[in-house]
Amino acid sequence: MFSYNFIDPELAEKIENANNKFHEANADVFRLWVSDMVFSWQWWVVVALTVLPWVFWFIVRRKECSDRLLYAGFITMIMASYLDMTGMSIGLWSYNIRIFPMISSCMPWNFTMMPVAAMLFYQYKPRMNPIIKAVAFSTIGSFMIEPLFRWMGIYNPLKWKSYYSFPIYIIIYLIGNRMVKKNRFEKP
Repeated sequence: MFSYNFIDPELAEKIENANNKFHEANADVFRLWVSDMVFSWQWWVVVALTVLPWVFWFIVRRKECSDRLLYAGFITMIMASYLDMTGMSIGLWSYNIRIFPMISSCMPWNFTMMPVAAMLFYQYKPRMNPIIKAVAFSTIGSFMIEPLFRWMGIYNPLKWKSYYSFPIYIIIYLIGNRMVKKNRFEKP
């Protein structure tokens, strides 16, 4: 039988060993999640912070702008999630509480609080200087939310300082702002 295996057998074995370690680490996290995380007070806070901002946004959003805002929120979510996974992968930070055991990123921040806050910033005072709004957005995220999550034991900055996040949040906000102002959408 013809084989399409172009990988060096030694490399394949190393990859298999790394994958086995990854699986074992995930199994350990699952056991910890079942025994210590799920239904703890921090877990309930994380669940509430993942759900409630979307409920709030759904109530206060300008319905005629929903598509445009969701587009920008989705872009914000993708950027935040990618950067978060990258930072965790290289050991800059970790999370002590997870809603689901196999999703290691910070769901309330990446999937809810950051995109919802950005969408609210985009929606209100749309003619305000976006750099001022980006600085305000970044200040809240870097110097209020991150320390709050650290204090609650949800977030563990290993080799990261909150002020490192400051320019990153500004860039994320400005990219999202650019997406929300694209000509293909109606103007705010």
